Amino acid sequence: MTQDNQDAALRESRIRQRVHRLAEFYQHLMAYVIFNTLLWSMASVMYLNDVSSFKFVFVVGLFSTMGWGIGLLSHAITVLPVWRIFGKEWEDEKVKALMSRERN
Repeated sequence: MTQDNQDAALRESRIRQRVHRLAEFYQHLMAYVIFNTLLWSMASVMYLNDVSSFKFVFVVGLFSTMGWGIGLLSHAITVLPVWRIFGKEWEDEKVKALMSRERN
């Protein structure tokens, strides 16, 4: 295998890994949206029917939505290219720069 073929295979492997992480994030996002839609729909029905346990459902819903939202945001920061400040590409470029500086 030539160096170009190895580079292409490595690049394809990284791209496949990135696409897999994006797919996992979108699955996480869909689960968040579906779960919270059902949760808040249930809370709305309870509120409209004046069910006494509405306050409990509201508090649990609020904390689960906020907590899961923070987790989803941290997942987005690690996966989405918009948020990737110090991602894998940055690490690779930094390693190459430091290695070339070491050689000189």
